[in-house]
Amino acid sequence: VAAGRDAAKLGTVRDAFLRAIPRSCRDTASVVAHTACFDLADLSTIERGVDEIAAALREGEQLKILVENAAVWPASDGEKSAQGVELAFATNVLGHHALRAALTKRNLLAKDARVVIVTGDVYVLATECGAKAAITSSGRMAYCRSKLGNAWVARELQRRHPALEVVAVHPGVVASGLGGAATRLARPGLLSPKRGAQMPLICATQKSIVKGGYYHNKVGGLAGLPEKDVALDAQAAGALWDELEDLVAHHMAAAAAAAATPAVPARSSTAEDHVEDAASVDAVPPQDE
Repeated sequence: VAAGRDAAKLGTVRDAFLRAIPRSCRDTASVVAHTACFDLADLSTIERGVDEIAAALREGEQLKILVENAAVWPASDGEKSAQGVELAFATNVLGHHALRAALTKRNLLAKDARVVIVTGDVYVLATECGAKAAITSSGRMAYCRSKLGNAWVARELQRRHPALEVVAVHPGVVASGLGGAATRLARPGLLSPKRGAQMPLICATQKSIVKGGYYHNKVGGLAGLPEKDVALDAQAAGALWDELEDLVAHHMAAAAAAAATPAVPARSSTAEDHVEDAASVDAVPPQDE
């Protein structure tokens, strides 16, 4: 199941995936690709997305692999999501957490699933991550904070759910255009998206994966981190997890309440309305000039 916020692009990805399957394996009875359209930056769309994912699965079937790859690089720090949360944090960290929680709640994510969380070495430029992190003038710093958050979530998810196989992965610096043409991620000479997908795919599909590991494209596998690396800050990881749980509970409850509240129909204009309006106007005494 491929998830995203643009239905047309999702359809293109699905069709390209099916075309890439070797002819010898193109058994339409066993090879099926589905899409789910929702926006991680808007928590009110998460349940709809989970409904679409559930519809794509057979009865009793669960997701065995979850790749948390969605990311935005805001034009400036302080841009807000639909729920008023800083945009990079809302999409790259909070949205994934809300999706994973909803899948788990509905028993759609296997208890021993492989969860691949895409982060990036730029996390070393940040020291904090959260909805109340200090806002700077740089969208780049917002992105770096979110990548640190991804690393912390990977660590804490593995600690709290030891049956899962959780890995954090640095895919390389990919020429994806992330952040727009003005950023260095649009310049030539970087990894192509196809090459950038290799390490996440290895982490998602290979058997010999170290739980809680940090995988890096440059070393072609597991990368060791220094003992005092900020990504290994257990206290900060736990605090971020608790904050995410609170935010998800608050905003998902608000979204559910809004969905359950019937819309108030607009009052239509009738002939009687016009009569009443005319009478009220006529009743106003003329003003002295």
